[in-house]
Amino acid sequence: MDRRRLPMGWSRPPSSKKVILSLCDFTGQWPRPYIEAQKEMNGQLVDIYHVFLIDIKPRQKPDYLPDHLWIDENDHDNVTSITADVRDIEGWLDTMSSEWTPHAVLCALPCTDFASSGARWFKQKDEAGVTDKSVDLLRACIRIAERSKTWWALENPVGRLPQWIGKPKMYFQPCDYGDAYTKKTALWGDFNTDLPKKPVKPIYYKTKDGKKRGSHHWYTMGGKSQKTKTLRSITPTGFSSSFFKANP
Repeated sequence: MDRRRLPMGWSRPPSSKKVILSLCDFTGQWPRPYIEAQKEMNGQLVDIYHVFLIDIKPRQKPDYLPDHLWIDENDHDNVTSITADVRDIEGWLDTMSSEWTPHAVLCALPCTDFASSGARWFKQKDEAGVTDKSVDLLRACIRIAERSKTWWALENPVGRLPQWIGKPKMYFQPCDYGDAYTKKTALWGDFNTDLPKKPVKPIYYKTKDGKKRGSHHWYTMGGKSQKTKTLRSITPTGFSSSFFKANP
């Protein structure tokens, strides 16, 4: 076994656990079903997966975030949170043995420089080199994801990401999986797209004349604050559950 020193915060998961790397993951909501999944062994319930939450932001729960939208690693023996740039993680993985080949990889790539909602700033970001840095992160995420043994997935809202990685494998709306709002999101990767659906009618905000105008989720969580950005970026609970069922 390779005995190289582990990066700060890393711990070797038990060999019986399936390792999942969740990249650019601040809240831990996409892999939550994997974190909570258990099986019976010798008369006891044991965790099936060990999930590594990797994000460049220091992992401290914001006061505005409710408990049910946050994974606290102190409550889960099978969760390790790492504050690091994904590109640094990639370099470290290159030095390690096959024991660190993940079962699967999730990636919630920051959408600030790719989503259509920010199209008015694309030219400015391109000229300033901001886009190039985000594309570099995107490439690193995909290279790590392609190490997975079984499947991998990367998500981003509708935008210009296809310019760099081609057509998405599928799109989804939160309301198709039980969350009553709309936010069309694209998924790339190598995974099972046959997700069980639980459609509900989305809630829309309306003008004074009563006409539908758009997503109530967007209307109530618009803005540039870190709070609204974090809340908008959280993976819908229903979708997370359906994705887990289709991709164990």
